[in-house]
Amino acid sequence: MYRPQPILLLFLLAACADDAVSPPITAQPNASIVVADVSVVMSGLRSPRGLAWGPEGALYVAEAGTSQQTGGCIPFIEGTTVSHRCYSGTGAVSRLFKGEQTRVADGLPSTFIAQTGFTSGPQAIVAGPR
Repeated sequence: MYRPQPILLLFLLAACADDAVSPPITAQPNASIVVADVSVVMSGLRSPRGLAWGPEGALYVAEAGTSQQTGGCIPFIEGTTVSHRCYSGTGAVSRLFKGEQTRVADGLPSTFIAQTGFTSGPQAIVAGPR
């Protein structure tokens, strides 16, 4: 069974993230440019982070969440600036299996920094045997 290389999957996940930013591509002199067919396999992910193959061949993705505030905020000092970290509870885990994407865990603990929107929640996932 063919399994795409992890770096390709990271690229695909980053491409379908809501907050993904792609750097400009520049060609080097005398360098050949290879253009590959790229397909988006998952969409609507909330700050995708880690991924793992499950024992049944499904792809699982840990999602850090969004900057939707669902709880309180606490102030903290970042350099010389006072920032606020707020509870979100929008972390999740999504699965791609036989071409169908489903969110298999939702409402996982996550936070975000109010001034930047940077989310922190589920970062990695490990799949073991059934």
